Amino acid sequence: MADANAGMIDVSRSRRALLVVAAVAVGLAYGYLTAHIPSPHDAGVFWVSNLSAPWLALAFLAGWPQRSRPWGALAGCCADVACVVGFYAQFFTLGDHDRLGLSPTTPVAERLAVDFAGWVSFAAPWLLAAVVAGAAFGYLGACWGKSRSPIAGLLLAAAFVFEFAAWYLYYRALWPPRSIWLAEVSFGVLLLAGVLAAICRRGRATRSRSTSAST
Repeated sequence: MADANAGMIDVSRSRRALLVVAAVAVGLAYGYLTAHIPSPHDAGVFWVSNLSAPWLALAFLAGWPQRSRPWGALAGCCADVACVVGFYAQFFTLGDHDRLGLSPTTPVAERLAVDFAGWVSFAAPWLLAAVVAGAAFGYLGACWGKSRSPIAGLLLAAAFVFEFAAWYLYYRALWPPRSIWLAEVSFGVLLLAGVLAAICRRGRATRSRSTSAST
């Protein structure tokens, strides 16, 4: 029995680790692809790649299949950090001494160390945001996966519905095109409807089981 339990624990840990690895792979791909969406030439036009809600949704989805909330937080954190790495990977110079302002005789290891330190310094605010927001929404995703937590689902929908308001409050302006914001809010409303429907279904199922048990 002890051997069987140990085997089940190992399988569970392997599954969790594989899900984290998958979340990292998806995060890297998403970050890289969004970074290569052509940006508008006009600085006054909003670039769709700057939307934040999809990054939160990715962390939520990374945490969803995890059966443990701490693992959900870890998966969400790793997914969003990978997004940042994929998004800003183009700023790695890969040890190019000219771009780093170093002598051609500088050892490769030193070039790479300087390159990495500079990149981390540049991306630090986004990495920090990815750690905090990714862990939070990964945790919420795990809560949703385990119990269809109403708060978790509603917070995810709210990220899409109210992001435009956050941008407006911060910048005191809402950059065009308005179609981007309309599409995001519309998606958030549909997501909200889906969340409420899932919560209602779970409530009905719980009441049905309670009724069956009492009879």
